[in-house]
Parts: sequence; structure tokens; C-alpha cells
Amino acid sequence: MGFTSFNPSYGLRAIDMVKTIYLDTHHISRAEAGRSNLLRYFDRPELQFFYSATHVIECLPKTEVENRGAVECLRLIMGPRAKHLLSWAHVAKAERSINKCKIEDLECSRKSDMMFPGFKINRKQWDKKIRDDLKRLLREKFTDQNVRRSWQAKFLKGGRLTPGVFEFLRAQRGNVAHSIVKEMPPAEPLMAGGDIYDFLEGRISEKDFTERFMDVLADPVALASLSSLPGFESILEFSRFFWTEMDGVAEMLSRLVKNLLVEQINGQEFDYQRKVRPAIEKFTKTAELRSSIAWRFCGLEISPSELGDMPGTRLFVDVFCQYMIEIADRYANRTSPDFGVEPDFKRSDMADFTHVLYLPYVDIFGCDGAMRNRIKKAGWIAEKIVISDAELERRLSEVVRLD
Repeated sequence: MGFTSFNPSYGLRAIDMVKTIYLDTHHISRAEAGRSNLLRYFDRPELQFFYSATHVIECLPKTEVENRGAVECLRLIMGPRAKHLLSWAHVAKAERSINKCKIEDLECSRKSDMMFPGFKINRKQWDKKIRDDLKRLLREKFTDQNVRRSWQAKFLKGGRLTPGVFEFLRAQRGNVAHSIVKEMPPAEPLMAGGDIYDFLEGRISEKDFTERFMDVLADPVALASLSSLPGFESILEFSRFFWTEMDGVAEMLSRLVKNLLVEQINGQEFDYQRKVRPAIEKFTKTAELRSSIAWRFCGLEISPSELGDMPGTRLFVDVFCQYMIEIADRYANRTSPDFGVEPDFKRSDMADFTHVLYLPYVDIFGCDGAMRNRIKKAGWIAEKIVISDAELERRLSEVVRLD
């Protein structure tokens, strides 16, 4: 007989003895590479692993050499037993709209909600692409302008594609496919199967074609292979948006450090520990700053009272405020060896914060040592956090008995 337990510190539920786990990306990559024994736990019914869009983005390879590892990491993330969670911004929306939000409220499909929220195929855009490619093909095939215009008149009536055009395009499938796939690599399977032509001829609805297109995009092999192609970022909008946001946060922190330096120099005030740091700590507790952080990452105006009932978002804000103090201690403290140095922020460091929102909703949460320290300093309980593979395996072995 199952039971339900509730931890008021986090709003966590554990149902029927199934332990919920959210791994850090480094746990996933080491498991795939055989540097840990975690793979034997992924299919255990006593364990439920959860993944988010941040995992997908971080697993995408940066060079062709890394493709194989990325494919395997993504296979783990998108496995048949995996549960997928709403992206970081949508966690805040769910928390604000659902009283006492639970892990089940954050679950979503990997296609429509985790990776491609709001993604739609527009028939007009594809019509235009086909028309442009048709005109190019006719220019290449017929050098005589009058002959070319005659053929074009058969294929385009009032700017619309005629039924006859598809017979011609199907005969020229190789050339058309090459042109489309060059700009939109995920379309290759749809070209090979003729789905694009069926869609343009009205045999497949926009909704059904969107589903098929997202099926292709959501395939781990397709994602990994696309990463080295020029059109990749224009197709996977969520990836471009994510890294742009991370860059924006880094710029915000750099401005903070510079402002602190200018204020100290202009005021000839260098007593960092007694005067500057207390002022920074006071600033991080203001409702104005905390609301602006939530807005910057989640796109929501959240009041202090609302934030109190949003554990994931509140934890995120608390930890980010702690990070601001950490950055000030390093770059704006005269006694620090990095005082006055241009701050160096890694995109991956910024991305780590988007994982934090899920901590309140799982039994076991993986992160690195630096993030665990920030969480502790921010005043949150860290008992469910694991850092090393050995620590993670020990926790899992307490739940699972392996033969």
C-alpha cells in the first residue's frame, strides 16, 4: 500500500515509494561515457527520472566530434520511461496558477511543451519557399526567358501553386529537397516521404504536419546531427533564446560589478567588509530586486506575497541573489586577487540556475558543489542534493536492490 509524504520546506511529494530524481547534466554525460554505474538504474520501476529543456540544450554538441556522446545523452533524456518537465519560465507560471504545485503539475510532453512551446508550421511560409525554389529551378532549366515564363504561368496562377506544379516538383524532388534541407535540415525525412508535398497540396493539415515536423525535431539523433549545421539555431528557437538570455544575465552582473567599483572609487570608500558588502546584502533582500530577477528569467511580475507560495521560483531567486553577493566578493572586494578584473561568466554557469527551480519537487537533485554551497548559504536545506556519482549511487541503492 502506498503513502504520500509532504516536506513543508520544499512542497515535495513522494508517491508509492517511487523516488523522483533530477540529474545534473554532468551525471548524464559521465553515465553515457561509462565513467559511472548509473545506467543500471535508469530503467528501475522504483525510480523516476525527470528532465527539462535545459538538459537538452546542454547536451547538444558543439562540434561534430561530440555528436555521438550527445546522441546517447539525449537518448537517456528522451527514454521511454523519462518524464519531461516544463521549461524554467513555465515553472513559475505553473507555480503561480496552481495552489501547492506538485511534480505532476510540471510534467509535459517533450514535443509541444518542453522543447517547442508555441511551435507551429505556417502553410504560407512553406508555399513561399516552394514558389521561390520553383522559380530558381525554372531559371536553371530554361535559359530562354519566354519559355521560362510559359512554364511559370502553368505552375503559378495569381501567385498560387497549381495542381500541375506538384507533378513537376516530385520529378525534381532531389533538387528541391537539397534546397529545402540546406535551409531546414530537419525537413529531410519529410521530403523523402513526400509529406511536404501532401501538406502543400492540402492532404495534410497544418496541425498534423506540425506534429510530424516536431517528431523529426524531437528525435535525439536529428538534434545532435543538426548542431553543426548553419541553420540549426534558426530552427531550434528555444536554444538560441536560452543562450541569449544567459548572455543577458552575464551582462547584468558585469554592470553590477562595474557600478560597485565606480561607487567605491568615486566615494573613496574601500571598506568592503564593513560598508560595501552589508549594503549589497541589504539590496539583495529588496522586493524590487527580487521581482526584477523573476521578471528577467521568467517573464512574470511576481509580488513578494506570490513568491512566498512559489517554492521553485523563490529558491531560484534566493540562490541568484546569493550568487550576486559571491560575484561582488570576488570582483568588487579590494582584498580579492580578482578585484577590478573583468568578470568572466560562462554560459554553462548561467544555465545551472535554470535547473534549480526543480529542486523543491524531487527526492534527489543533482548539481555541482558550487551550486550546493549557494543553496546552503541562501538558507535552504540541502539534504536531498547529491554532487558525486558515488553519492548518487549510494542514494539510489538505498531504494533499489540490484541482483
